[in-house]
Amino acid sequence: FLQTLQRRIPQEAPAWAIYPAILLGYKAELSPTLKSYFHRSGTLHLFAISGLHIGIVAAIIIQTLSLVRIPQIYAGIIGLGLTLLFVLITGSPPSAVRAFSMIAFYWISLSIGRQRSALAAWTASALIILIIDPQQLWNIGFQLSYCVVFSILLLGLPLHQYLLRKLSPHQGIPVHSLTRWQRFQQILFEKCSLLFAVSLSAWISSAPLSLSLFGMLAVNSILVNLLLVNFAALVLLTGLLSIGFGLIGCSIVSEFINHAAWLLIEWMLHIIKVSTQLPASAQNTLTLAPSLAYGSLIAYGASLLWLHHHPERSQSWRVCIPIFMMLTFLSANYWVQ
Repeated sequence: FLQTLQRRIPQEAPAWAIYPAILLGYKAELSPTLKSYFHRSGTLHLFAISGLHIGIVAAIIIQTLSLVRIPQIYAGIIGLGLTLLFVLITGSPPSAVRAFSMIAFYWISLSIGRQRSALAAWTASALIILIIDPQQLWNIGFQLSYCVVFSILLLGLPLHQYLLRKLSPHQGIPVHSLTRWQRFQQILFEKCSLLFAVSLSAWISSAPLSLSLFGMLAVNSILVNLLLVNFAALVLLTGLLSIGFGLIGCSIVSEFINHAAWLLIEWMLHIIKVSTQLPASAQNTLTLAPSLAYGSLIAYGASLLWLHHHPERSQSWRVCIPIFMMLTFLSANYWVQ
């Protein structure tokens, strides 16, 4: 697979190292300079096979199976099998296994016709992993993974709905009355608001641990990730296609696809380099006290759970939470300094 992804890409090109790092988690060829760019921009997670990668791969697989009219119950089984194969190919890192377990619970409930609940899948996945290995609770990767997904489910998605209701450009106009340009604007706004809400909620939930453990905080990563997640999805798609054509012997097609990925990665790297020159790029700060970091996360999680179980409360409350928590993190960091 590594040879297929690097076919016809010059060894001196950044894509030579970045392409397999994003797709397979193979980081041996990454230079310290490249790692520094991604670290300072808050996008180093693109090289860790985690929920982002597994989610995108699973989405590509399930969309492909739906296009060929595979029945839902069989699509779930085939999709889980192919997603598990991808996890095994990447070496089964713990972050990928955790993401796969969440998707597995959700897909199984979908396949057998049970009520779907992403939060229930999140809970079941965490419980199973902790039953198998209770020491995972103290693992920073476990903490970050489940905190981020929890925040996306209970803050990111409601925030997305709130933005649609308050800021939608053509709210109240029937869909069949919209022009093509208006429909394009509507779709673009929906996608951008979703990416922004997910990026913001993920940043908020990871900020305390980032300050506590690494002493780094990249505010600009909220907007940078909004752009790079789309590029990463396209790179993953091109990589899967390249590997697929390589397996059946169509090396010429693989080479053509690799050149498309090369161009995408060049754009990604340009965006990252520009972002590292901004004032809001990751800066070395004094480490946040662990008690403050975990205390903030507990308060944040408890407030989200309370709002989740009280749907009669206005969604505007959930918009105030990230602002309050952000001020809490920054003021706590200032107090420590």
